[in-house]
Amino acid sequence: TNTAGGGTSGGTNTGGGGTSGGTNTAGGGTSGGTNTAGGGTSGGTNTAGGGGNPCGGAPAGTYVCPTCPGASNLNNGSAGCPVLTVNRGITNAQALSAPVVFVATRFGSAGAQIVYTEDVIVPAGIRLEGAYVPSSMAGGLSWAVRSAAPADRSVIQNTTALGLRFGGAAMRGNTGVDRIAVRVVSQGAERAGISVVDSSPTLNEVTVTGTALPPFGANETGVFVNTVATRANPLISQVSISGIRASSAAAGLYINNSRADVSSLTVAEVVSLATASGGGAGAYGIALNNATSTQISNSTASVLGGPACVGVIAGGNVSDIVLDGVGATGCNPQGIVMNLPTLNAGGLIDGCPALTGQPMIWRNSGRIFGGPVQAPGLAVGVEVSNGCAVDLLNNVNIVGAQGLSAGLGSLGIGVLCTYQGGVAGTDPRCRIVGNGSIIGSTSPQITSAAGIWCEGACASSTVACAGACVEIRDNKANPNGAGGINAGAAQNTAVGLYVEQSNPMVQRNSIGPGETSGCQQGRGVVLEGSRATLQNNAIIGPTCSTGTSVGVEIVAASRSGDGSFPSPVLHSNSILSHAWFGAAPAVPQNQSGVRLSLGMGPIIVPGPQLGAFTNNVFQAGPGGTRTFAFEESSSALDPVSLANNDFFVSGAPDGGPLYLDEGTTPLTTVAQINALTGATANVSLSPGFTSIQFSFPHISGTSLLRGLGPGLLGSSGPTDDWDGQQRPNPTGSNMDIGADEVGP
Repeated sequence: TNTAGGGTSGGTNTGGGGTSGGTNTAGGGTSGGTNTAGGGTSGGTNTAGGGGNPCGGAPAGTYVCPTCPGASNLNNGSAGCPVLTVNRGITNAQALSAPVVFVATRFGSAGAQIVYTEDVIVPAGIRLEGAYVPSSMAGGLSWAVRSAAPADRSVIQNTTALGLRFGGAAMRGNTGVDRIAVRVVSQGAERAGISVVDSSPTLNEVTVTGTALPPFGANETGVFVNTVATRANPLISQVSISGIRASSAAAGLYINNSRADVSSLTVAEVVSLATASGGGAGAYGIALNNATSTQISNSTASVLGGPACVGVIAGGNVSDIVLDGVGATGCNPQGIVMNLPTLNAGGLIDGCPALTGQPMIWRNSGRIFGGPVQAPGLAVGVEVSNGCAVDLLNNVNIVGAQGLSAGLGSLGIGVLCTYQGGVAGTDPRCRIVGNGSIIGSTSPQITSAAGIWCEGACASSTVACAGACVEIRDNKANPNGAGGINAGAAQNTAVGLYVEQSNPMVQRNSIGPGETSGCQQGRGVVLEGSRATLQNNAIIGPTCSTGTSVGVEIVAASRSGDGSFPSPVLHSNSILSHAWFGAAPAVPQNQSGVRLSLGMGPIIVPGPQLGAFTNNVFQAGPGGTRTFAFEESSSALDPVSLANNDFFVSGAPDGGPLYLDEGTTPLTTVAQINALTGATANVSLSPGFTSIQFSFPHISGTSLLRGLGPGLLGSSGPTDDWDGQQRPNPTGSNMDIGADEVGP
């Protein structure tokens, strides 16, 4: 997947490649000067020195306006006698110990925009302030007007590939650039618009524009923050980066071995012209490598094209990084077939060592989207892989594939948490909590889709191995269950939540049906080799017309370290094989509320017991040629226990075949189910859901399931329900069966 950092690539060496730019300050000494105040007006009557030239003599100010009347680098730089170049303004500032260089964007409101074609290094203790629009006044110039429009920022055209730079001792507040627009030079293999190396300036209201026309560099970065000796720590606010183009790796903002505080950043139109991924080739909006403690807020990052496209990419040590309100998208959302990438991701966090602080947090984003891909390819909202620890919290919308994908063998995933990243490594630690909507694919051409995919490395370990995901909780858009975790659209396989060799706590989620589509295999949840705990979830399997739809499938898979077959716990869930609402509801041929299945490995008969089931609703139907509320697909499989569950087949005469025992024997009554080993107090009643379409899993006040669950004492069950309300209610009573508890 070619990510940044941790042995992975992506935007690396894109902005000066570790040079120590910005340490040679421009200008002369520090003597003399009148330390004039900036930003005001001057009559231009300074008469000191200059052999009769009223603007000559020793430096008297730091005003720069090459198109103003009488401007000259022989001037003293006062407000009425400006100099021609930014570098001359810096020289005056050093001589005067003045903190600000005032840079005009044009002379007069109708004047042409000025372009300063210079190699600029901002020394420590000096700020460049742009966007001034000086005008004539009686006896001189007025500098009272300073434009706030981004189009009026003073333009510096770089003349070196290192870009605009800063002195090594630059600090926030006293060093930086404000209302400045920087253009990347069209020469050099490694190019940057702004390089911040071993320094900590402030970048405020800055525009960076990349190379517009060929020849393009191998790598190009809009703003490059790098540490060689002293850790860089800039403040970056209201910065816009666009038009970054490179023949290999292109990145908007790249923070390497450094940290930064970033707010109101906009990155767009980042393009890699490479024809294949690998070696770091790709387009990256924001790239973070060993950027511990970096804080980015209220920003957006999107890219335009490349063989690999990532909105935000991170690697190395990601401890204490916080992305708050950061939207990210991959490239080419419309799906131009000739330019489809093989990796398209909103976010990619890969290749991390052990944490030295708290996990990385990505929260409160309005949208994190991948995009279309060509096969074989992966479109993912967020991928967390190979040792990284990330909390995804309270994001509104996370989508994997979108647009027009192409070819068989493509995969769309909303959130992918896997030990396999750029290289197979160690289990990541993902917490996915409070997100509104997580969708695998809105692209019908995708071969397979999953809302969340947790893939751990426990197959070679023991039952104690935790795996990839830690917690999946409260992912739903509103109290009526809209949103949540959905596979979305796919041609072949659609899964809401896939868990392999991992043991997450999964609670109070909506795991929905996705789109009624031409998928062949649809499953709400798959648990393979998993000791996961699922409680208080509303689960509906994807509706695959004429195919197979299953609410929860539990697959036997061993762990070679001790030969164990991990078994999950399911308590107080409402589980449906599929959803059948709509103007033309689709009917899967094969339907199961829950199915126990054999894995790929050897099974010794009698085989493993899979799943302790308490206080759940298992519902299938209506329709279908093979329909069961609960299915043992093999004689080698049995549940650990079945207690206080509801088995129901909608639309079947007399309840229909409720349970398939040993893969061959249909059980049609709840008495037969309760006669099974480990089964007790199960029922077969219509759940009385208020609305499958609009308010699932809520049950009505007259539901027959009220009070038929276990009492809290000794049940080890949840003390709340899908809504977070008290369970049981009233205190001391028995629970209602399913994910919803109705009050008295």
